[in-house]
Amino acid sequence: MSEPARILPRLPEGWLRGVFAGIEAAVFSWLIPALAALVAYVTTASAPGLGEATWTTAVGVGSGWWFTSFGGEIALTEDGVYRLIPLGMTIVTALLLRGSLRRGGVDSPALAAFAGVAFTLAVAILGTMIPNRSWLSVVAPLLLVFLVSLTVVPLPVSRIPGWVRSAIRVGAQAFGTALLAGLIAVGIGIWRGWDTVVAIHGSLQPDAVSSVVFILLQLAYLPNAIMMALGYLSGPGFAVGEGTHYSVFTTVTEPLPAIPLLGALPEPGAGPGWVVLLVLVGVGLAVGLIRAWRSGDRDPVAIGLEIAIAVPVLYVLLLLTGYLSGGSLGPGRMAHVGLNAPIVALAGTGLIAAGLAAGLFTRLGLKAAALVDTGDELVVDAKDEAFFTPAPALRVLETESAPDGVSARSARSARSARSAPSPEPPTAATADVSPPSAESPS
Repeated sequence: MSEPARILPRLPEGWLRGVFAGIEAAVFSWLIPALAALVAYVTTASAPGLGEATWTTAVGVGSGWWFTSFGGEIALTEDGVYRLIPLGMTIVTALLLRGSLRRGGVDSPALAAFAGVAFTLAVAILGTMIPNRSWLSVVAPLLLVFLVSLTVVPLPVSRIPGWVRSAIRVGAQAFGTALLAGLIAVGIGIWRGWDTVVAIHGSLQPDAVSSVVFILLQLAYLPNAIMMALGYLSGPGFAVGEGTHYSVFTTVTEPLPAIPLLGALPEPGAGPGWVVLLVLVGVGLAVGLIRAWRSGDRDPVAIGLEIAIAVPVLYVLLLLTGYLSGGSLGPGRMAHVGLNAPIVALAGTGLIAAGLAAGLFTRLGLKAAALVDTGDELVVDAKDEAFFTPAPALRVLETESAPDGVSARSARSARSARSAPSPEPPTAATADVSPPSAESPS
């Protein structure tokens, strides 16, 4: 008796495209810091401070820094590590990965899975020169591919109710607007501390190439600085080293490394106080007003449900980015850099949610006030017509306020008739002057 034929699993069509896309993104993102470190080494190879460093040492330094963009660590001393994710480099890697997936035609979850495995293996191989590892450096590449693939692979979003998608979009918009506020705060800090920033940069005595590399290196940490600024704007603040604290209420500082960007930190002493907290309230108010103006569903219950979904989305985004923005700059005091992510996310979400609720309900209150003030029918556009259909409770109130035996509709009609202009009396020009019909003969 012959054995039944076994059906071997078949690889999905185009799986090699997914593999090549993942490898391509990993290699290209690695080349950016590796080549930058190599160029900086070549231009300063004659400097006595380099000692016996070679070009392979420079490439290793660049590779190690690149690996930190996935949560890796660099051992500096026996008890100190460098573990601060350059979120700017992570964003660049995500953009390169998205481009590779699109060029490779990765348009299905199966192909995205192959790309994710290939990308993770490539990152692991390129990071073999780094002695230290962390659990995040293993999970981060897979998570990055998953998040990027959501923007490339078609998703069955039609199964999600429209109001849920809208609420998630509102939470994401509030998060993006908060990041914009943080960026503006960083810009103001650099403007106010520009003399200190320039003085620190000059004290390092870099040449032209080293200056460019150093500026790009600091730009890679701009998203981290934005999150620190959000910690400042939300109240709890942040720290750059143990014993330091920067918040809107007070600033306590200690000696810091000679990094020009740190010249933008607030001066020690009392802060501006509670008034700064209104910035995030204004962020939520702006998002709420824009959403209320564009939305056609002005039902109070729908607004409440939208806020109930948008607020947790905002909290999760603030929590994750706040956690990823902190880390360690070395041993001793510098082992603590960043903010208390749960507390900052909670405070920031509360401030933004207050403004968001005010913005979403503002147009509702204005329309209702106009309806009460006029006492007549309010002309509304099509997108608000559904909301202003009188609710059952309003119909009961109108019926109770009408005279006995007169319906609410009749009462409104009577008011409209009283307010309408009375017809003019007929004139000779408009009077009926037609002759009477002739009598028929008997």
